Formats: sequence, structure tokens, C-alpha cells
Amino acid sequence: MPTAIINHNLIYNIKDIADNQLQAKSTNFLIQLNDTGLLGKITTLRLKQLQHKFWIEDNIVSIFPFDNNFYKKLFYNISVNNKLNIEKYKITGSNVIIRNILETEKFFNNIYRIKKDGVIFLDQLIGISNSYLINWYTLKLKSFREDMRNYIKPKKWYRELQSIVTIDGKTLKPEYKMSAVFHFKGYNMAQCEIDRSNISKKLTFIGIWNNRNNNVEIGVLIKKSGIDGQNNLIIRHLNVINNVDFRSSVIQLQKCSGCELDNIEQLSEKNYNCNILINTNDSLIIGVQSNSAYHSRTTLNNNNLKAILQTNLLDITDLNYNDFLFKNNWKNYETTINQSVISIDHLVKINDNLITKLLDFSHDRNQLLIIQRQLLESSTRKFEIYTDGSVHGFGSQQCTISFGFIIVKNNMILHSFRSEISYFPSSNKA
Repeated sequence: MPTAIINHNLIYNIKDIADNQLQAKSTNFLIQLNDTGLLGKITTLRLKQLQHKFWIEDNIVSIFPFDNNFYKKLFYNISVNNKLNIEKYKITGSNVIIRNILETEKFFNNIYRIKKDGVIFLDQLIGISNSYLINWYTLKLKSFREDMRNYIKPKKWYRELQSIVTIDGKTLKPEYKMSAVFHFKGYNMAQCEIDRSNISKKLTFIGIWNNRNNNVEIGVLIKKSGIDGQNNLIIRHLNVINNVDFRSSVIQLQKCSGCELDNIEQLSEKNYNCNILINTNDSLIIGVQSNSAYHSRTTLNNNNLKAILQTNLLDITDLNYNDFLFKNNWKNYETTINQSVISIDHLVKINDNLITKLLDFSHDRNQLLIIQRQLLESSTRKFEIYTDGSVHGFGSQQCTISFGFIIVKNNMILHSFRSEISYFPSSNKA
């Protein structure tokens, strides 16, 4: 006799054994979920263990990652009849899940490594500007990345994901580009910010956003000069060369022979022709020299060249640019529940230096920082300051306002400074 006749409610009306079993299991599971005692606590712990085991973004009742009709029906009945406390299980992030991109088989074949790398959402692997997939090496700057071993060679899951979501290995396909964000997307800013306590003994590369040139400037920290009381430091300027492939994990750098940013005339060491005084609030640590064999093979022999290995220029440009926007309040920083407290503190530091607070990174600002530094180090506390200004080309498009000052003591000029404002200046700008 066909099963349909046996189970039909208008004929024999005998319930299907599988349905009876499903109902019994659902009832028992609901009792466990709603229990307020020890049974309920154990059930919650087991659900969290399963969530971590299968590396899913929510409880396994809401998201069942396998093709099993019995359990799908079971969990569907439970989710309809019982509302789990979402805050207990929900992992916040973007809506694009790595598991869904790689698909079930590839995901579970690589789940051990993916868990080690702490990645659930695609958003974790995208730069702050949401246009590019960050390079594998850049992941070491993320706070969720705990396993730092073997980070030079990309893992298999990353390479497969890269081939799916990017056009050329770096640029995201339109369907994977996301809306703008207002946070650092998991970057460990405590690791990147410059502090007396986290300066490596190795060659340390510094990045600072040059808003005038709309680009990142790179240099190496002069450790002997240290960090002064105003948080100023000196870097030896380097120029980027041969960076034709924007997907490259290597940045080749050449010593700058001298440019408009050079504002340190006298140093005990003359190895570099271009030295820049900058402030720690404006700059980030973007790389540290490696002693690995891999590094030594790719460092160029010419003494005028250096190389930052496994650091992508687009990634550090994106990081430095957004760091500049957040610190100067050009972009509002929004915190989340899971945002690192250290990262928040990094942004809300009180900057009481009016020069770095009000002026963009430029040659003029660097000159003012030098004067400030020399005055602080000097024993002179009484002096006279004379200021003046003038207008050239009044009423024309070439109109400029020049201004300057001199600091005098005992009829001797100690310091002098001049600059000008162009592009339709006004009295308010002066």
C-alpha cells in the first residue's frame, strides 16, 4: 500500500514515523533551550562549541551549513517556535561570508586554516576604502590575526578566494565592493602607531600622508635622534621606484637625493641627503626590516636601495590616508562594540601641538616644527618676535599674501620664517 494513502488525513490518517521523531526531537530541544537551570547553560555552551567548530557567524539553529533535510527541518521548527538570544551567538560584520563565497566543500576543506587566520567575513580582507583585496602579508597588521607563523606565502584558501572576488588579483569585482566604513576594519593601530615603547631595534619604515601631494611619504626612522617632548622625530626620506605592478608585495625604495620636504640641514650622519622632521601623531609604522633568507634574496645590492618585503603600496597608502582623515576629523570615526579600545584611544589622543593640529603635512609646517624644537631645547626664554605681511598682485588671479616673522634676542636674529598664501587668498586666511 502506498505511503501517501497510509498518511493521508482523510483515509488512514497514520502519522509518518519520521514526522513523529522530528516532533519529539524538536520538543526535547525546545525544553533544553528554554531551561533556566544547568541544562540550559550546558545547551548554550554546546551550541557555541558547534558554532566555533563549524566557524559560522550565528548559532547553528539559525544557520545550518550542511545539506541534511532532517536537521534542517528540525532547526527550522525550533527557530520558528523559539527565539534564541541573538546577542549570545551573533558575530557582527559584513553580510558577505567567506563560507558562501568559497562554497561549502572548499570552505570545510580549509576550515582549520581559516579558523587559525580568524577570518569569517570578506570585509576583514578588504582595505578601508573598500576597493581592493589586501595582500596576504598585510593581514599581520590586523588585530584578529593571532597565528603569525608562515605569513609570507599566501594560504590555499586565500588564493582561491582571491581568484573569485578580484578581477586582477587585487581590484575587487563590482559585486564585492562595499559601502564606505568609518573605522579601521580590524587594523591593530597599537602595533602601527609610533611610541617609545614599540620601536624595533631593526630598520623601521615610517609612512606619513602628504595631503599636498595626495600620496604617502616613506622613510626610515633615525633612532639616534629619538622622539622629543613634542613627539617629533626624524626620518630619512625614501622614494618609491619600480612599483609598476600595484599587486606586488614588494616595495622598492631609493634614498631621496633631496627635495622640498628636506628640513634638517645638520645631522651627525650624512648617509641620507633628505631628512624630514615629522610628528608621531601624523605617522605610522608600515614595516620592519626582515632578516629572513627570503628577504636577503630580494634586497637589491646597490647601497642606495632598500626594500620593504611583502608590503603592498596600495595597502599602506590606504591605511595612512584614512588614518590622516580620522585624526584630522575629515572623516568621522564610528566605534563598534567589538572595536579595540586601544584603537579608539589612538584617535582620541589630545593633540595640544597647534602646529601639527592646524597645519597639513608640508615644508612650512616642518620648518615651524624645527623652530619649535630648537626653542624648547634652548635655555633662552625671553626674546622678541616681529611679524609682517604684504600683498602682491592685488585684484588679479595671481594675487598672493606673504607673511613671516623673526625671533630676535639682543639684536640677533635667532629664527626666521616666511610663507605665502595663493589661490584667491583673503584676510581671513591671513
